[in-house]
Amino acid sequence: MVEPLDKNVSCGYYALGGAEMKVTRYNSREQLVDIDVNEYGTFSATVDGVKLEAKSLEDLKPKIDRATKQEQARVAIPFVRYVKDSWRKDGGKFKRGFITGLHASNSNLLVKFEGEKGSTQEYIGEYLKLTPEQEVEYQQLVLAAEAAAKLQDAFEKKHSFDGKEAVQKALAKVGGGE
Repeated sequence: MVEPLDKNVSCGYYALGGAEMKVTRYNSREQLVDIDVNEYGTFSATVDGVKLEAKSLEDLKPKIDRATKQEQARVAIPFVRYVKDSWRKDGGKFKRGFITGLHASNSNLLVKFEGEKGSTQEYIGEYLKLTPEQEVEYQQLVLAAEAAAKLQDAFEKKHSFDGKEAVQKALAKVGGGE
């Protein structure tokens, strides 16, 4: 375990002003990973854009190994999703994408959508594996459900009333107060 570094003491991996300093390189699965240490003695490395940290170099190395192993094990599982913002009254859109793997440190799913740069992390999501025929059927079902929801909203609006106002009118008829 590394003790916090004293800023007044000079040593080989001494960090100034909260900055990190490279202390070594670690070869994990033929990938060289820079390892840094900060002024508090916390070791860190970045693999696939994810910062990994540990209290010791010995504890950091297995984390790096897991991250590089997951980085190498990429997949491309296709899916379709219907996405609609909750605040929108009009319809959403169908998006196609791929689940490409697991995040190295938190095991979230890595998802890449067609036509978008980069990937996103998802803890949980709706993933539909559809044939082209099933996708057409699903689109028709979604459109029918949205049309039915609009009809329901119109019906409810036409037949709704203000309850407080109705009570006040009823009380006024019988001579009761407000």
